[in-house]
Amino acid sequence: VAGYMGEDQLGQALEGSDVVIIPAGVPRKPGMTRDDLFNINAGIVKSLCTAIAKYCPN
Repeated sequence: VAGYMGEDQLGQALEGSDVVIIPAGVPRKPGMTRDDLFNINAGIVKSLCTAIAKYCPN
């Protein structure tokens, strides 16, 4: 088992992976709407999916 942290190590973490599970997201804070939360979390998922397509496309 290896640990990776941050965007600069994302390629190393993903390379050669067969399955990628994304347990990422920002918790909802007081005053945030669900739309606010969706937009923030969509950005996180987008960057992860782009890296997945690049480093472990199969």
